[in-house]
Amino acid sequence: MSMPTPIAPLPCPPRSTGRLDAALVHAGLRAAFDPVHQAWIDTKRPDDLHPGSDALAPDSNGRADALALAGLSLRCWAPHDLAVLKALLDDPAVWTHMPEAYPAPLDESTARLLISAAATLPRQATRAVLKGGLPVGQVRLEWGGIGQGTGSPRQAELSYWLGRAHWGQGLGSAMVAGATQRAFANVPGLIRLTAKVQPANAASARLLKKAGFDRCDAPAGTRFADWHWYALRRQHRLGAALA
Repeated sequence: MSMPTPIAPLPCPPRSTGRLDAALVHAGLRAAFDPVHQAWIDTKRPDDLHPGSDALAPDSNGRADALALAGLSLRCWAPHDLAVLKALLDDPAVWTHMPEAYPAPLDESTARLLISAAATLPRQATRAVLKGGLPVGQVRLEWGGIGQGTGSPRQAELSYWLGRAHWGQGLGSAMVAGATQRAFANVPGLIRLTAKVQPANAASARLLKKAGFDRCDAPAGTRFADWHWYALRRQHRLGAALA
């Protein structure tokens, strides 16, 4: 059977990981057939299954997701966010259900360290959540998982927080649902998302359940074995999005 004639790569998500079949030189471009995207693409494109991919970018097809519908946008934290980040996080109520203890008080040095860590820590994608152009909270994906290897893009843990002045407005629900939608949309190799919740944090558990997550066992060896863990697999996400 003859191979189809490759066409110039179109604007599309970067290539998937693994073997690219039948690499050819065509119209001055080195192209190959990507079995995940079912298309001929430029082999120079970065691997979209790598944790460094921007899994929290808007849908490349222009579809509105839960974040956009709520008037929220995402971007990386920047040094000029220092004052607003400090104002959001220098509040013990926000830290009540976080894995870390409240660093009372949260000074500028700590806020600056958090901004730097968000930009430099490996195997994670941390984004400020903006409402009206100003940060109101954060969503974060940490890549990896038991049995998946360090930094594996097949599994990620979702975490999030929202400044107290913005509670009760439906923004938390949009953050969780939107980050989940974008993670699965932009990383074809992502199989499973997890999230952990303190047993007393019923509000956060409701957000996860609304987004399609179900209770699951805690990962072996975690120091948060007494927390409630939730998971959502790729094959179950469509039903959650339509609920």
